[in-house]
Amino acid sequence: MFYYFRQAHCLELDWKFYEIIRFKGDTPFTVLIENYSRVGHRQFFSDIFISKEWDLGRNLIPSDDVIFLMELWDLFGLKKEYGPFTPFYIRSPPNPLSKPQVYRRTIEQVWDRKINTNPSITSKLCLDFINKEKQV
Repeated sequence: MFYYFRQAHCLELDWKFYEIIRFKGDTPFTVLIENYSRVGHRQFFSDIFISKEWDLGRNLIPSDDVIFLMELWDLFGLKKEYGPFTPFYIRSPPNPLSKPQVYRRTIEQVWDRKINTNPSITSKLCLDFINKEKQV
């Protein structure tokens, strides 16, 4: 299977964006993590895994989606901190009070929407794309 992954970070707002495009040229899944410096990468896995739209193949063991997430888990170095990737880690978010923010849009579309709907945010803020694009 083929997946495309990229991420971006806005340091000023402490927001992190993760975008996944599945095989078949699917509409992107973009996860927004606010307060990223506090919750880190792990919140991304919780949010994407519990998203109803990401549900394809979850019951297949191991599904291509789970294998892909396992590779990202390793890419972010979470294996050292939390151990092997398992659905157990994914189903218990580090911040259960936060509402998952999973969008079926690109990072840029989510960014524009968040900026345009929040008058306290200036458009001069920088969205830095992180050079960790990954194709699997």
